[in-house]
Amino acid sequence: MQRETIDGGRQLEMARVAAASGLVPQLLSVPELAKLLQVPVPTIYRWRHRGEGPEPIRVGRHLRFDPADVKAWLEDRKAASTGRYRQGG
Repeated sequence: MQRETIDGGRQLEMARVAAASGLVPQLLSVPELAKLLQVPVPTIYRWRHRGEGPEPIRVGRHLRFDPADVKAWLEDRKAASTGRYRQGG
């Protein structure tokens, strides 16, 4: 029996096709999320440990983040921040 393997490039292309078709959202890796939020990678792991930050999705042993969840988390943070400023600190 032949073992089927997919090289990294092919796997990435399949993920892009799935995301483009709307079947699966394009998930963000920890480094991608850190870059997007302009925070160090350890901050993402610290947030996870504390139960803060966007809700992660475990894919095997990897953490991934749905951009919709990240956006919702940012909107919640924005609302909390602006509410605090409107109240005068």
